[in-house]
Formats: sequence, C-alpha cells, structure tokens
Amino acid sequence: MEKSAQGSNGKPYSFLEVTYKEFFQGKPTTKGYKALKFNTPEEVWDALSSAKNGDNLNITMEKNEKGYFQWLEVSEQTEAQEKTPAMPKAQEYKEQEDRRQTMIVRQSSLKAAVDYVIADGELTTDTVLAVAEQFEAWVMR
Repeated sequence: MEKSAQGSNGKPYSFLEVTYKEFFQGKPTTKGYKALKFNTPEEVWDALSSAKNGDNLNITMEKNEKGYFQWLEVSEQTEAQEKTPAMPKAQEYKEQEDRRQTMIVRQSSLKAAVDYVIADGELTTDTVLAVAEQFEAWVMR
C-alpha cells in the first residue's frame, strides 16, 4: 500500500514498505525495504504497488554508486523457482573441501614446477605455468 510522508525540505513524497524473504545458502531471512517513488524505476514501482500480501516475486537488485541496494526488476516467481531445493549441507561441504584440495595440489605443483624449471635453466612464467599444469594433471588423474 502506497504511503506518503513529508521530507525534511517540507515536500511530500510517496513510498512503499515491503517485507520480503531473502534466501542465503538455503536459509530464509526476513527483511524490510522502503521503496521511494522518486528513485525507484517505474516498472518496479508499478509491480510493487500492485502486489498483494503473500505474492511470491523475484527481485533483481544491485548496489548503486553510493553502496545502497536498488531494486531494478520485479517479476512473478515461477513454479520451478519456488521448488528449487537448497543444496544439502554435506554436498556443500564436500564441494568446498574439493576446491580446497584442488588449490593445495595447484600450489604444490607450482612450487615443484619452479624448482624444476630453475634446475633446467629456463625460468619464465609461461614455462613454469606449463610445467605446473602438467604436474597438476598428473596428480589429479
């Protein structure tokens, strides 16, 4: 529901107060947003002002130059988006651990490649990286 208030300069302005759920790593967090008519894109304002309590919407937002999030697009949530399962904790942990192990292998391959190339006498970045990639591929086979 559209509301009105008076600014510090005495001029009236319109705004909408929106309560929404944000999902981060599968966990919902309830948040509030105050959409000001004078700095909200017209399509977003129209979509928010016509929304009813309980509507499921997707919001596209980004930080503006002042570091505040601005809503850029509002669209209806599709059934497929509603039923997207959150990643299980065990799977998420395994993926993080796999990435960690890959980084360890890459770091040790790079160190071994530097040692190998120094002994060979051709110390260039391209040579070191090529040798490191070969070492990594051998370890990860």
